[in-house]
Amino acid sequence: MADELNVDSLIHRLLEVRGCRPGKTVQMSESEVRGLCTKSREIFLQQPILLELEAPLKICDCFNCLPIAAIIDEKIFCCHGGLSPDLQGMEQIRRIMRPTDVPDT
Repeated sequence: MADELNVDSLIHRLLEVRGCRPGKTVQMSESEVRGLCTKSREIFLQQPILLELEAPLKICDCFNCLPIAAIIDEKIFCCHGGLSPDLQGMEQIRRIMRPTDVPDT
């Protein structure tokens, strides 16, 4: 069934409704939906199961891109960890370029 499926055509039909009026639908038969799911599963299972990572830097590297701090409802100051006592205001925090490396010391 998945071999006979025209995946490109199905994807094109699904993408055609993007940007259309809300509630626009795509007519797909049950066999098309099942075929698309089967093909997606085949592609997914072809991907490597084991990822080689260098922990913890590779896993925690995303923190270098996240905002340093935020103010919620103009009342609550939130930050992960702590900030340097040299920082005196939010404008200094806003000017810190992201991503940035965290110093070891």
